[in-house]
Amino acid sequence: MTVLLIVNSLLFVSFIAAFCRKVHNAGNVTGLIATIFVYVMILFRNQIADAIIKCNVNSVTLAVVFFCIFLIFFPLVLFSIVMSVKMIFYAFFSRGKSKIFRRFDDFKVIIVLGCRVKGRKPTKMLMQRIKAAYREYMINPEKTFIIASGGKGSDEDISEAECIKNELIKLGTDSKKIFKEEKSTNTSENIVYSFRILEERYYSYGRKYDALNYNFVIVTNEFHMYRSIKIAEKLGFKAYPAPAYTSFYLLPTFWIRELLALFKYYIMKRIR
Repeated sequence: MTVLLIVNSLLFVSFIAAFCRKVHNAGNVTGLIATIFVYVMILFRNQIADAIIKCNVNSVTLAVVFFCIFLIFFPLVLFSIVMSVKMIFYAFFSRGKSKIFRRFDDFKVIIVLGCRVKGRKPTKMLMQRIKAAYREYMINPEKTFIIASGGKGSDEDISEAECIKNELIKLGTDSKKIFKEEKSTNTSENIVYSFRILEERYYSYGRKYDALNYNFVIVTNEFHMYRSIKIAEKLGFKAYPAPAYTSFYLLPTFWIRELLALFKYYIMKRIR
């Protein structure tokens, strides 16, 4: 019980820290509600048990209630565990394997998925993606180009794609190797529109378009990598992961948010 309380407290602090950094999303809200619920169940477990006894609830009724709760929450918990295992594999264990199977003699396309921009500057999370893209670019800059993907939000002065391009140029990337995709508003559109940019721009290299001549590398944060790769595969493209680092205090919030997105992806049959 003590271990559970400590873990719950660490998660609660991380959700509060993210909230204080103006990270307000479904993952944060869900995490706060869940940790508060766990606090209540741990700290007031004796009072809750006494209240149930005083209510003289029929044992059969109580069993039915708990069985219904089990039917609701067990599939969600199981889904979260399975998806988390897959997310961990794509985030931390698949990168080395992907490098082995890439064809280094072919052209490489790095697709950088955008996220929030503060005015004209990248957020910490976006900057990590930009740095990861630059490291991937420097492996073979002569045969690599980058698609910066992301539209302009209502609270952003420039598009996410423009911000990514600006920062990559500052790091030393050849501006001629960077193409912008500025129409997308979600992960699915990021990838769909990026492949369209690829097809349109490929002719400027004087080569016939052939997806088989490419290594596609997707750069995004580790928690987001699994779903991004699966969306690319659904579109018919084999893509390799190049995950970017996420600050430890933000990871629980965005991990839960991604689990909710995956639930929507698989259960609701929609791609975000």
